[in-house]
Amino acid sequence: FNEKQQWCPIPDGPLILIADAIVKYRQGKWHTWFFMFVRAVDGVDAVIVPPYYAGGREVCTEWRNALETIPPDALKRVKALVSDGHRGLMSFASWRNWLVQRCHIHLIMAIQARRSRWAMSRKRSEGEEIFTLTNCVLTDPCQKEATQALARIEEIGWLTKSKMLKKVLQGFVTSAEDYRTYLEHPELNLPTTSNTAESLNALVDDLSSRARGFRTVVSLNAWIIALCK
Repeated sequence: FNEKQQWCPIPDGPLILIADAIVKYRQGKWHTWFFMFVRAVDGVDAVIVPPYYAGGREVCTEWRNALETIPPDALKRVKALVSDGHRGLMSFASWRNWLVQRCHIHLIMAIQARRSRWAMSRKRSEGEEIFTLTNCVLTDPCQKEATQALARIEEIGWLTKSKMLKKVLQGFVTSAEDYRTYLEHPELNLPTTSNTAESLNALVDDLSSRARGFRTVVSLNAWIIALCK
């Protein structure tokens, strides 16, 4: 199947790129698959680019190697990157002068892990305030309102006793504009999450579960390619 089935052609015109990686531990070592998708700015369907495999964890150098496997003509037409904000991706985007849209869901999940807004949470009131402020920054088209909310988030970040929450909130403050790119550039029709890539990660996990694992990394890689095709 892999030898006969061709990859889908890359769309014409300006593109946006969506990227994410999945890491697996097999045969006593870590292995990473770097998934990349391109979508026409005026389109609705993303096309899977051949995934890049590398031994080891998700690191900056391998993201550069992965992105450089995209055909040069397509890379020239990329206008923006949608991702979880990995340093390797941000570095490459800066080098190529791409706009960046950071994933809202990754941020919300990171905050939820430290300050729940649900009824059983010991810090529920603080959690509710953080989520209200965060939603304002992520979605309010009014820059003044977003700036005020961000100032309060920064204050909470300095005052909290949770080191992990402090790290998440301070990182959010530093890169807040990257979460609002879709508002500043509506002409690109940017998604606010990298769920396209996350969905593929889930499909790989489901495939591995149904197959009860794979005997070798070579076999797993072949099945991942087949799944992508």
